[in-house]
Amino acid sequence: MKELIKFEFQKIIGQKSIYIIGLLMFSLFLFVFVPPSENREANYAPYEGEITAETAEELKDLRGTEAANHVYQSFLNERGIAELVQEKIQELAVAADNDPAAAMEREMLQQLTLDTFYYHDAPGQTIDFVNTFGLVIAGALILLGLFNIFSNEYATGVDHYIFTSKRGRKQIVHAKLFASFLYTFLVVCAWVLFDVIYHYIRLGGSGWQSPLQFIWKYRDSPYDFTMAEYFGTQVGIHLIGALGFAALVLFISALSSKSIVSFLVSGIIFGLPIVWTSILRQDSNWLTDISFTNIMKVEELFLNFSVYDVGGLFILKPIFLVVLCLIFSFVLIYATYYYIRRREV
Repeated sequence: MKELIKFEFQKIIGQKSIYIIGLLMFSLFLFVFVPPSENREANYAPYEGEITAETAEELKDLRGTEAANHVYQSFLNERGIAELVQEKIQELAVAADNDPAAAMEREMLQQLTLDTFYYHDAPGQTIDFVNTFGLVIAGALILLGLFNIFSNEYATGVDHYIFTSKRGRKQIVHAKLFASFLYTFLVVCAWVLFDVIYHYIRLGGSGWQSPLQFIWKYRDSPYDFTMAEYFGTQVGIHLIGALGFAALVLFISALSSKSIVSFLVSGIIFGLPIVWTSILRQDSNWLTDISFTNIMKVEELFLNFSVYDVGGLFILKPIFLVVLCLIFSFVLIYATYYYIRRREV
């Protein structure tokens, strides 16, 4: 069985297209899409830590040079976010008496600790990479690596030899699934490693203890995460979504007699949520919410407070959607296995 898994894995990683496209995408990021920025750790260092009255007074006097203005403006922005959170807590106080969801959100907001000040450009950009280039790179490489894993066997007629017995089918399906998920895991590890090292080199390593809310797009998030905690959670959920998308690609490949059909259908399913929300700028809906693309993007799950009412039980959006993703993934794996076991050759 190990030799069979090794053989299937080598077939996947032996495809030249994944290296060409991977290199092209990383090159585009490095030379075209990198946002201009500079490491300002030294400017922030004297003022980092828990905010005290003394620190606040020192920061108020920090005006004049461009570097000083940048530090002071960051301080004002974060104090503004902290004030907005307090205002939201007050607004929810009345509604919380009659609305369990409002009470739940208010309690979560009250747990936030927003009295620190750190330079956090590095974690901010590292986190943002996940829902932009990390999403696209993972989706593209999973698609390119796996779209023909079954359909290519049909096209070349090899299926007549490898699916000749129930035992043979079982072992081959297991090997293909295991090799595919191993490949998916390594794809995610590769871009995460690139993401962390690249932004560490450019922007330093400080600020990971900052609260998530100090990244502007997450200012309405009620989740009590530091940026380090959120990044770990973000990568974990992205991996779950990536494995789910891999299961979908394998299922479509198993159903498709032609590789081009598998490629197009899988690509369209992956790309539609991105086109709908990021290009057409349309509001997300339940179809985009439950897509593997949305789970891999992750950020939509944590930008604000959202719950699903399941029989009077309020379940947080991230928990609900990740559980659905896992269920869909297992169903797709079983459906693939079931179909191949009973396919006529």
